[in-house]
Amino acid sequence: NAEYGDAVSGTSKQHVADDYAQRLAAGQTECEGVINQGLQKLAGLTHQLQSCRLANESVCEVTRNENSSYTVVVYNARNLPRIEYVRVPLPHPHYSLLNVATGRREHIEFVRTSKRTMDINPSALPLVGVIKAHLPALGYTTYMLDMNLGRSR
Repeated sequence: NAEYGDAVSGTSKQHVADDYAQRLAAGQTECEGVINQGLQKLAGLTHQLQSCRLANESVCEVTRNENSSYTVVVYNARNLPRIEYVRVPLPHPHYSLLNVATGRREHIEFVRTSKRTMDINPSALPLVGVIKAHLPALGYTTYMLDMNLGRSR
């Protein structure tokens, strides 16, 4: 349909843009599920992975629950190894970070969510844990955020 080309460039009628946005969101949800299932199998995890779509807004329904631990799987779709800074919204700073493959603790930096972000979005969590993820080419790294590790220091 020629109108969908208009939706991309921003020259469409509002109902066309709304329909296009709905289709894109549905496609993202479906792809996200397939990717999460694949990463779950690759990483040998028994629990279902979930994504934090609004992590750039300091919102994550997964970490809002204040569980004692979370698995964080970071995937590199590029054919070169790289370092990626991953932001995980968190309710408090009482987590330690464990690289699951090496069994070593790694540094996690806690950054306070800005007052402006908190004012704009009351669902934003007060902190973001920043992880410096070392990623292999076309691979993944699995981390564990764990409160119990933090208490044993």
